[in-house]
Amino acid sequence: LEKRGMWREASQLLESILELEPKDAHSYLALARLESRRERGSRVGRRRKTAGEDSDDNDDDGDHSKNHKKNAREIFRTGTSHCPTSVHLWHAWAMHEQSLGSIPKARHLLDKALELDPWNGYVCH
Repeated sequence: LEKRGMWREASQLLESILELEPKDAHSYLALARLESRRERGSRVGRRRKTAGEDSDDNDDDGDHSKNHKKNAREIFRTGTSHCPTSVHLWHAWAMHEQSLGSIPKARHLLDKALELDPWNGYVCH
């Protein structure tokens, strides 16, 4: 659905899966990544507008972008509270925070993942 530009439908589908199975770490991971990519897309669009293209609704895009950062973080937070032993969720959250420039937060999240599985290849890199 995401590849077809059907972001809302993809989000709704993943949310309905999580309503049925709130401990599905893979669905939290997919939903958080979806929101993160949507946020990055908004950021790229905002850069194009500030580079000289039509920027009448620039403030609205900024709010939209902030909402998606918050949504991705909230999804990761909820996912790790329901699935606290999912190394993949902790790692993905750390990479999300790193992409936002929040290095201390990313380091903290990677440390949590290392506590769970010190030999996991994703976390040990």
